[in-house]
Amino acid sequence: MNTVRKKRIQTYAAYCITTAFAAMVMFSGCSGDDITGAEGHQVAQIVIEPDSAFIEVGEQHDFSAYTLTEDGDTVSTDNLDIEWEWWSTDPDVFTVEPGGLAYAHNPGQEYCIVEVTILKGSSNFTGRDTAIVFVF
Repeated sequence: MNTVRKKRIQTYAAYCITTAFAAMVMFSGCSGDDITGAEGHQVAQIVIEPDSAFIEVGEQHDFSAYTLTEDGDTVSTDNLDIEWEWWSTDPDVFTVEPGGLAYAHNPGQEYCIVEVTILKGSSNFTGRDTAIVFVF
């Protein structure tokens, strides 16, 4: 097997494993409290987009996130007290600003994570989603 093909297979295998891990992390951070958005729909999940990115050292990439109902409909969080927290699992590889803008520093493979806390009355919702980032 040639070196290029072997490298592609290893990269694809790593991507599959890390995507499965990201899904586990995402669902472990969700609570089932009844928090509703402006339309009155319950927030059930947080989604980060894109779910993966390839960034060259010195470049940047803009991530975004939004909330969904159990049915998969987007929920407006305009009238909710909401905190979005962004971070990288290794700031030496890349960093993320509060709005989701990532800056690539060194080659590697890490995760961009967004955690959302929504407060409403005595209830709250905390959800998390993860995207894999390849810096080259």
